[in-house]
Amino acid sequence: MKIYKKGINSSDLPTSERVAQLKAAKKALEYSLDKLAWNPLTDTFPEIIIEEKNEFEKLKEMTFSEAIDFAVEKKSCDWSKNTRRNYRSVVKYLKIGAGALDIKNEKITTLQRMHYRILLA
Repeated sequence: MKIYKKGINSSDLPTSERVAQLKAAKKALEYSLDKLAWNPLTDTFPEIIIEEKNEFEKLKEMTFSEAIDFAVEKKSCDWSKNTRRNYRSVVKYLKIGAGALDIKNEKITTLQRMHYRILLA
């Protein structure tokens, strides 16, 4: 992982632009070091990242219905009250349609584009 900006010290750029680019590079570096625990000497990340990959594998085992609920739960914290109500209605009818197509309890990895197109038609 390399964090750099080519031409950041060029005399063609105004000083304010160079300072802004340096601050952005500094923030990216601090984020990688503090939040991601990146080790620049070995260019590696800790085991936490590996655990997140294992959690991703668990997500692949979700059924269609569980995946819809999971997605709404993760995204709904940013939504307004009205948006939540609208999505609750859409999810309700998606699940009814998925039940009618017999894909409600299918794993999301087995579903194909065709299933989603039929569901949304």
